[in-house]
Amino acid sequence: MIVEVALTPLKQQILTHLHVVRAEFFAFALKGSSLPFFRKQIVEKQRNHLYHSA
Repeated sequence: MIVEVALTPLKQQILTHLHVVRAEFFAFALKGSSLPFFRKQIVEKQRNHLYHSA
């Protein structure tokens, strides 16, 4: 039970992050950007996110 409570903020953070990424994906799709560029952005964003959260 204690572990579940401890994981809740992290779970919320992950869900929020996924929601932001999804919103950005739709924004890129509406702009008609190319997928390779978008994939590059995602990789850089994940790398930065891991770097800052470490």
